[in-house]
Amino acid sequence: LGLDIVVALARGEPVLGQPAGDPITVMYIDMENPQAELAQRLRSLGYAPTEMVGYPLLYFSFPDLPPLDTARGGSMLALEVERFDPQLIMFDSISRFVEGKEDAADTWQDFYANTMVPLRRQNRTVLRLDHQGHDTSKGARGSSAKRDDVDVAWIMKRKGNDIELKLDKGRGMGHPDRIELRRHVKP
Repeated sequence: LGLDIVVALARGEPVLGQPAGDPITVMYIDMENPQAELAQRLRSLGYAPTEMVGYPLLYFSFPDLPPLDTARGGSMLALEVERFDPQLIMFDSISRFVEGKEDAADTWQDFYANTMVPLRRQNRTVLRLDHQGHDTSKGARGSSAKRDDVDVAWIMKRKGNDIELKLDKGRGMGHPDRIELRRHVKP
């Protein structure tokens, strides 16, 4: 879950129970998967990679980007975001974008100050993928400060084609406690 959502958004297709709409520009910044992996995942979603040509999915695999918990990294990303003007920015996986220790609160406070504040000033929507620790009852691995600035946090559990999103944190009252999804081979 992640790539299928951004592909649907960039193509203007129905997603998560919402009807089709205008395509939105998505900046997918991937520090975990090489481009060949993306191509394979697109095929598994039923798309040839060439079918994405002309759609506003901006995919960056292992970009030459300084760590985002630094002033240089945050500034560089803010300039690129201004240049490409995405409506959604996706980080895969968030712990790969910082140089500080994942379990140190300072790392995530620096990430917030150097990257998230400039993006919030630009009114950008950000989706951060993260990994659970060994003890899933504790949420994402690393410092709890990692999620201090997020508006909504979901924990995903997958069993075959059934996916459950369980609300872990939500600002405001408009978030359901659970969302159940079923993945289809040919949506």
